[in-house]
Amino acid sequence: MATQATENPFTDSPLPLYRLDVDTYHRLADAGALEGLDVDRETKANMYAWTPVPTYWLVDVPAKTIEVRTEPGPDGYGRCEIYGVGMKVPSPAEGVDDLDVAELFA
Repeated sequence: MATQATENPFTDSPLPLYRLDVDTYHRLADAGALEGLDVDRETKANMYAWTPVPTYWLVDVPAKTIEVRTEPGPDGYGRCEIYGVGMKVPSPAEGVDDLDVAELFA
């Protein structure tokens, strides 16, 4: 999956950061990881945008929402849409049904 190692601009780690060859990355956050949500929304989202992962989904279980980030760039994602219960998340893949948020959290 990794395609290219490069210097990691996000940490002081001597380990390289690999650019990813994926279309969508999904991250599930649960109630026990609320502080992790901030890391997922900021540090990790910026890292995935930089790699660049075209679509990043963050499933926020306590809030019963799905955050969909698109338009990746060197400074993060240019767009973030939040879908809640009663809404459908458009599938980023052709031929795959949209995701009904209510069904996910039922």
